[in-house]
Amino acid sequence: MKFGFRICAVYCALLALSLFLVFRLYTVTGGEKASQALSGQYLRKIEVAQRRGFIYDRSGSLLNARQKGYICLVSPSDCTSKKSASALISSASGRPQSEVYDRMLTDVPFLLRTSEKAAGEGIFCYPLFDGGTTLAEHTVGYVNSDGDGVVGAEKRFDALLSDSLSGTVTFRYCADAVGRPMKSKGSCLSDDGYTEGSGIYLTLDKNLQILCETIAEEYSLDGAICITDTHSGEILASVSSPDFDSESVAQYLSSSKGELVNRCTSSYTPGSVFKTVVAAAALEKDLSLYGREYNCEGCYELENGDKIPCHSTRGHGSITMNEAYALSCNPYFISLAEHLGHEAVTEASEKMGMTADFDVDGVLYADASLGNPPTDPSLTDGYTANLAIGQGRTLVTPINVCTAFSCAVTGKLAAPRVLSKIRDGEGAEHSFYSDNPTTVLKKSTTELLCEMMRTCVEEGLGKSARTSRFGTMGKTATAQSGQRLDGKEILNLWFCGVYPGDEPEFTVCVLSRSTENNGRAKEIFRRICNSDVLNDIIG
Repeated sequence: MKFGFRICAVYCALLALSLFLVFRLYTVTGGEKASQALSGQYLRKIEVAQRRGFIYDRSGSLLNARQKGYICLVSPSDCTSKKSASALISSASGRPQSEVYDRMLTDVPFLLRTSEKAAGEGIFCYPLFDGGTTLAEHTVGYVNSDGDGVVGAEKRFDALLSDSLSGTVTFRYCADAVGRPMKSKGSCLSDDGYTEGSGIYLTLDKNLQILCETIAEEYSLDGAICITDTHSGEILASVSSPDFDSESVAQYLSSSKGELVNRCTSSYTPGSVFKTVVAAAALEKDLSLYGREYNCEGCYELENGDKIPCHSTRGHGSITMNEAYALSCNPYFISLAEHLGHEAVTEASEKMGMTADFDVDGVLYADASLGNPPTDPSLTDGYTANLAIGQGRTLVTPINVCTAFSCAVTGKLAAPRVLSKIRDGEGAEHSFYSDNPTTVLKKSTTELLCEMMRTCVEEGLGKSARTSRFGTMGKTATAQSGQRLDGKEILNLWFCGVYPGDEPEFTVCVLSRSTENNGRAKEIFRRICNSDVLNDIIG
């Protein structure tokens, strides 16, 4: 009897322990969910929309995404009139109203893509983005198939764009076993940064970028267009042509046209635009050199007997610095550089930014080079002569040329910039400001450099770059590249200038690579400066 009682007591104890453990497991794993399940009630979640962080231009226009219609969340149980709502959605989506109405009769929330915005009771509409870009691919960058940012700002800020600057819209509601919302429990629609203006803001101007890319395509340009703010160094447009489609990058990997190469930050021989640096070096040393005369006989003969020709084979005769700059006289500037010594020229080139390396906010990298002078004194003359006319070992990028020409006008070195600010999800803005531009040239030097650039456009080889609205200043160049195409040498054709001429606001550099010595660079410069887009910015 006692034995049976003990067995019964042990059994009851084990049963009580088991019930206690079940209860603890119930509370640990979510009693609310369990009770919901037992009552036929479930918590449902719909991912309405999600996006990677945005990259904007200076005024807040999207650069790394394009809107492609809308995504509508339809909550039938929140619609007062299902017929009216279905008619509205049908009109926006192009779907038959009967089809939409049948879906609404189930009372189960659903998503529907529309080409137009549809909003009303129980209808919540959000813009839909495809994440692609067709503008400034080399600067903005793109996302690969793994969702990682590649080159440009997409790579530089990949972690931010994929995490804290991304956005989602989520709809949560309580439903019964067949998915119908339970009105007594309510619902929650949360917008976690999806429609906020958070993101990376660049210094680019979208309208100006579109203009320059359109012109580059029209001319089938092999080269670059770079526009900067003359005073701040902000990059307003950066075009590398031919460009690429970020949605099909693989097709360019074996291309011989170099679409994936950013020509705005690639190095090229500068030719006569470098004479601006030689002139600056001379004026900084001795202002009276501005009136220095030289007799150009059509070539310059080095001590070793080598001859460097002038583009005018008959020579320019007796010529001053201003005239030599306007007519791009090689012998004059070689003679001037020989007088100064290559050290003075290289120093001026570095401090004006012509041959300085620039890490542009971690988004772009401009790699320029003067090349080391020869250790053999007998070869120094050849090095200095090539340096004076932007040939030989001298390599610059379009961004470097913009920086140097801005410096020639303002006397200050403003390092190029491409980042404007970051706006976080809380609405706080974090601006990017470089140090104040450093004064590197005397005012007397810049005044005479401006006079020379103005003469080049008004009376010299840059006449076809003259603009119709405001005056301009600049310099043209034709440089040998050492590369050949179909048996002909590729020439680096440059024009860099500032606009408007009286009160410069923009520095525009155009590089056109061609086997023909044409005037495309000057034509493109003129079209940009005459455009309504650029002049509207001036106001």
